[in-house]
Amino acid sequence: MNLPFLSLFGKKEKKQYFLTLLLYEERAVALVFEEFLGKIKILGRGEEYFNTSSEEAPPEEWLEVLDKAISAAESALPPNIETQKTLFGIKESWVEGSKIKKEYLEKLKKLTDALGLLPVGFLVIPEAIAHLLKEEEGAPVSAVLVEVGKKNIFVSVLRAGRLLETKKTRIEDSVSQTTDRILHHFVNYEVLPSRILIFGGEDNEKFSQEFIAHAWSKSLPFLHVPKITVLSTDFDTKAVIFGAAAQMGFEVLEREKDIEEKETLTQDFGFVEEQDIAVSSQKEIPSPQEQPITVQSHATWETKSNPLAIRDLVLSLTNGAISILSRLPIKNIRLKTPNVAGRKIIFIPPLIAAFFLSLLLLYVFFLGATVVLTLDPKIVEKDQEVVFSTVSSTNVGSQTVSAEFVSTSQDGSTTVPATGKKEVGDKAKGEVTVYNSSLSGGKNFSKGTIITSSNNLDFTLDSEVPLASASGDASSIKPSSKKVSVTANDIGKEYNLPSGTKFTVDSLDQFVVIAKNDTAFSGGTKKEVTVVSKDDLSKATEEIIENLEEKAKDEIASKISSGKAILPIFLSTALTKKEFSKDAEDEAQSVTLRATVLYQGISYKKDDLHSIASALLQNSLKEMVIAQGGIAYDVKTLKKKSEKEVLATLKIKSPLLPKLNSEKISQEIKGKTFEEAESILMKLPQAADVRISLHPGLPFLPKILPKTSKNIKLVVRSSG
Repeated sequence: MNLPFLSLFGKKEKKQYFLTLLLYEERAVALVFEEFLGKIKILGRGEEYFNTSSEEAPPEEWLEVLDKAISAAESALPPNIETQKTLFGIKESWVEGSKIKKEYLEKLKKLTDALGLLPVGFLVIPEAIAHLLKEEEGAPVSAVLVEVGKKNIFVSVLRAGRLLETKKTRIEDSVSQTTDRILHHFVNYEVLPSRILIFGGEDNEKFSQEFIAHAWSKSLPFLHVPKITVLSTDFDTKAVIFGAAAQMGFEVLEREKDIEEKETLTQDFGFVEEQDIAVSSQKEIPSPQEQPITVQSHATWETKSNPLAIRDLVLSLTNGAISILSRLPIKNIRLKTPNVAGRKIIFIPPLIAAFFLSLLLLYVFFLGATVVLTLDPKIVEKDQEVVFSTVSSTNVGSQTVSAEFVSTSQDGSTTVPATGKKEVGDKAKGEVTVYNSSLSGGKNFSKGTIITSSNNLDFTLDSEVPLASASGDASSIKPSSKKVSVTANDIGKEYNLPSGTKFTVDSLDQFVVIAKNDTAFSGGTKKEVTVVSKDDLSKATEEIIENLEEKAKDEIASKISSGKAILPIFLSTALTKKEFSKDAEDEAQSVTLRATVLYQGISYKKDDLHSIASALLQNSLKEMVIAQGGIAYDVKTLKKKSEKEVLATLKIKSPLLPKLNSEKISQEIKGKTFEEAESILMKLPQAADVRISLHPGLPFLPKILPKTSKNIKLVVRSSG
C-alpha cells in the first residue's frame, strides 16, 4: 500500500486573495475570496450590467463595467491589499473543445493587461452549476437549465451532468412561454429531461409559480410533466467558487463562524495553532501517566472530484489506544504534549507504526465500496389498438381491457364574437311614364313587371299598368302613356337614378314600349353590418364542450373507486339543452350559448392497462428493465366498435435500462484501481457516469476497490 509521505515539520500559512470574474451576456459579477489554511471564504461581491450586451459592448465599456464590479468586490479587502490572481467564469459559447475561442481569448488578454490582472484559469458557468448539483445531490443531473436575464433567456440541456447544447432567445412574452418556444429548437433529442432548473432571475418565486402553472406544448418530448426547481439567487456564483476551490485544492467556508468553530475544536483537543498550551492555558494539567498525546497530521492526496482535496486528521492517543476524533486540513505531522516539568515535543515512532498498522488491518478486512453507475435510458415507443369492453374481462393476449361506461352532465355558458357580415339598407323608389307606340292594340303590364334602366338596373312596377293602343297613322303616331310607381330590385345608392333615364319594359321592343322618369329616384341606401353566422353557432357549441371537459373529468374521477382511471378522451359528448341568445343572420357583436352537456367516458383498472403495456414491451424487456418514471400512456383515438366495446389507439412510451448482473460486475472490478474500474463500467451499454467511494472514508487510503466482491455495493441509477 502506497501512503503519502508525512513531513515532520509544518510551515506557517499565509493568507492569499483571489478574484473571480463571471462574464454573462448581460452582466459581469466580481467575487473576491480569501484562502487560509486550505480553506476559502468569500469576502466581497460586485455586479454591473452592460448597456446592451457583453457581445456588443466596445472595449471602453468592458473596462468600465469590470472596473466598477471589481472595485465593489475589493471594498471588503484589508487595507493596502489588491487582487491579481483571477479565475474567469465564462459562457459556454466562448469555448470550443477545452479552450477559449481565439477572439474571446484576445479580448480577455487585453482586459487583464489593462486592469493589471493575472489569469490563472477559467470555468464554464453551466458546467460549474452541473458539477455543484452533482456534489449536492450525489449523482449527475439531467435537466433543462434556464438562465433568466433582463432581456434574454439562455436554455441549456444537461444529460448525466454533461452540458450538451445551449440556445439563446429574446424574452417576448412570459419567461415560461419563451422557454416553451425555444425548446422546440432542440431537435436532436428523442426525449428531454423532465426537470427544469431556473436561475439568474430577480423574482425567483414569481418564475417558480409561472413555470408550475404553464401548460407545456404536447409536441415537446417530455416523458412526463417537468419538475420545476428554482435555484438560489447566488447558486451560479457559488458553483463557480466551489469549482475554483476544487481546482485549486481548497475547501469553501460559507460562514466565518466555521473558522471560529475549528479554533474552538483544536483548543478542546489540547492543540492551539502557533501557541504553546502550557503557557496559554491556566487549566489543571493531568499527570504524565494520564496525559493524552495529541497528534496533528498534515498530508495532501488526490480524489476523483477534487484533484487537491485537503483534510486535517486530529488523533488522540491515550495509553497507547488510537481513536480518530475528527478530520481537518493537513500537510505534515507534529506531536505535542503539555509542557509538564519542562518536557519538550517528542516523536513516538511505535505509536505511529501502530496507527498505520491499524489502518492496514481496517483496509484489508473492513473496507467497503459503493459504486454508483448512471445509465442513459433508452426510450421505447409502441402504438397498439386496445379494446375497452364492458362485457369482457381483461385479456392480455387479445389486448382487451375490462371497462365501464361512465357519464356526467355539466351546465355552463360561453360567449363568442360574431364574425358574419351582411349588407343592409333601403331600396330606391320613384315614378316612371310608360309609353305604348303600337297601333295594333293595347298593352297590359301587371304589378311586379320588371323594367330595366339604360345602365342595367332592374326595377319593378308597384301596380298594374293598362295601356291603350297608339293613335294616328303610320306617318303620325301618338303613343298612349300612363304613370306608375316603381321600386328598385335591390338596396343601394346606385339605384337613385337621375331624371330622364330611359327604361325598357320586360322583353318588348323598345321602339314599341318604353318608360322614362321625369323626376330623380331617391331613398336607396346600403351598409355592411356584423351578424351571427352559422360558424359562430358551431364555434360556441365546440367551446362550451371544451370548457366543461375538465370539470366533467374531475367529477367522474371523484366517483370511480381507488385503483381505477378514466381515459383522457371522452367517447361522446352531446348538448341535451341549448339556448342561443341570437339566431343566424341576426345583427349582433356576439352570441351567448347556455347549455347542458352530457359527457360519456370509460373507466378501467390501472393495473389491467399496465399489464397490457408490459406485455407489449415484453420483447424489449428480455434484456432491459423499466427505468424510474415507469410507463407513460397516451390515447390517440377513440371510437365505438359496438354498443358494448370501444376501440382505442394506445401510445406507450417507456424508458428502459439494460439488465445488469451486479454480482458478475462486482467480481470484474474487485481489487481494481478506480481508473480501471471506471474503464470497465463505462463500456457497459448506455453507461453515462461512474462514481466510486470507499467507506470508512479515510482520505489517504489508495484508490483501490476491495479485494472481496461482497464488500462492493453496486447502485444503478437512471440519468433521466
